[in-house]
Amino acid sequence: MLRSKVLLILFLPLLLAFQEPQEGTETLPHNPSGHPRYRVTDLGLISTATDNIGPALNQEGAVTGWHPNQLNEHPTAWLWHKGQLRILGGLPNYPDTYAAAINDRLQVVGIARSTQDIRFMRPFLWDGESVHDLGGLGGSFGAALDINAHGDIVGFSQLASGFTHAFFYHNGKMRDLGTLPNGDFSIAEGINDHNAVVGISNNAPKASSRAFLYAQGTMSDLGLLPGGAFSHAHAINNAGVVVGWASTADGDIHACLWKNHKIVDLGTLGDSPSTAWGINAQGQIVGSSADRYQHQHAFLWENGHMEDLNSFIPSNSGWILQRAFRINDRGQIVGIGRFGGETHVFLLTPVANSSQAALAPNFQLTDIQGHLHSLYDYRHNPLVLFFFCGCQWCHECARAWAAVQQSDHFPPSCLTLIVFAGSSNDARTFLQETQLDTKHTLILPDPAMRVALRYKALVCPRVFILNKEQQIVYTNDHDTDAPRKATGTTIALNALQAVQQLTKEAH
Repeated sequence: MLRSKVLLILFLPLLLAFQEPQEGTETLPHNPSGHPRYRVTDLGLISTATDNIGPALNQEGAVTGWHPNQLNEHPTAWLWHKGQLRILGGLPNYPDTYAAAINDRLQVVGIARSTQDIRFMRPFLWDGESVHDLGGLGGSFGAALDINAHGDIVGFSQLASGFTHAFFYHNGKMRDLGTLPNGDFSIAEGINDHNAVVGISNNAPKASSRAFLYAQGTMSDLGLLPGGAFSHAHAINNAGVVVGWASTADGDIHACLWKNHKIVDLGTLGDSPSTAWGINAQGQIVGSSADRYQHQHAFLWENGHMEDLNSFIPSNSGWILQRAFRINDRGQIVGIGRFGGETHVFLLTPVANSSQAALAPNFQLTDIQGHLHSLYDYRHNPLVLFFFCGCQWCHECARAWAAVQQSDHFPPSCLTLIVFAGSSNDARTFLQETQLDTKHTLILPDPAMRVALRYKALVCPRVFILNKEQQIVYTNDHDTDAPRKATGTTIALNALQAVQQLTKEAH
């Protein structure tokens, strides 16, 4: 009985959001600009329109989800990466798999379920080769619902006592996160790269669920909308902004966000329910909402406004975007919608135009002290990204940039990142020889030149200037400052001019 109640508490809000559109012709919103903002990629079918776990994506645009494949009628987790679809498989006695989240290491987590009894399920991790059971907290069921960049996992597991608690999984060990004070139930649904965890818990037996934030060893109640009875936290970004949904005084369900423990009602596209599922580093939020005709449409919330994502795709695409589940820092969005009369998984990719700079590809590298860094850790300030290999040209350019850093013309808020095509020892030597300002310079060894390949920066020295949204606003690919053609001083001074222009525009 308790197990069934747990599943109902977890999935009831989702099922409310997954009602089939009503009969009749559906009128989609008009795109006022006439130019599509997103390109739609069809990733294939999912099983039904009432699935309670949506597809997920990482910062690189790899997507994971589930649907019956041609060889097996059971639900099967899959990974879509670089246009290729891979079936992940299942666990012994738990062949049905539902993928819930993916990180940039292409690690996938989710739920493996028994075909004999849907109440029996296990949290799993797919590590690139096979599916592994993460264990539990003493009971017979559990689920993994999110994973961060470092491979830390959250979800829920039954205790030996029969109650269900949120868990945090790190280095092969599962830790019970407990509940809100006086509660007996909790589920963790989201985690950021700083190990802040969000989810739901009650604060008294049989009480309604409330959104929680778990950070630095403490679980705190995020609060309710005025007059509301329950709240639900689903995702958190690295800035600590939480999204989910909550009930209103009228009993409706509205998408909402929490920032600094203050709740904000995001509204609807015309009617309830609305639910927020994902948020990126820029604070863009995606989810689903009923319009005034009670059709479920995917939404994008930014700059204080909720917009129907159907208004941002070509009007003749044939798609009805119904639910958006995740948005990455490149602005890509994954969700499900109707296409050709069936429910398909979609991936939206921003369409670049002449007035829109390209987003810098994200990457993760370890510095010379062994600490892991992501490009997206350094938002909100101008960023200078150099690619050096240690050759004569690179030494000359780095010394010129060191002189720029020491001048009065260099903005103090600007950070320099160096991707170095060599070992950590070679990187240390390069840093010392060129006398770069170590206080404002971070050097990241990339001996395999993996990042250089992504940026097409194999010929060095290359420099990219990024704005606070990490769009590339300048790079030295012109005749006047081309790598190994222009002097290092010219490359450095042109980069300084681009930084100065960027900071001037910001003010």
